[in-house]
Amino acid sequence: MFLGSPLKCLRKQHSSLYMDVQCLKSLHNIEVTTYINISDSVFSIAGQVSQTTEVADGEVSGAQSASAMSSIILR
Repeated sequence: MFLGSPLKCLRKQHSSLYMDVQCLKSLHNIEVTTYINISDSVFSIAGQVSQTTEVADGEVSGAQSASAMSSIILR
């Protein structure tokens, strides 16, 4: 499991990207989460995109997600 905290400054630094994410989230039930972790001499960033499809009564009829992680060794 990747440990870190969600990136909260996304809307301040990338306002257009933030707006695009909000549109996707509201129209297609898509959630985007970004994590950043710095420990020892390793900088890691990870992202996850997930989508759920619901039917009228609130039951989940389908779900999908994708994630990626990259690490950089700092010297």
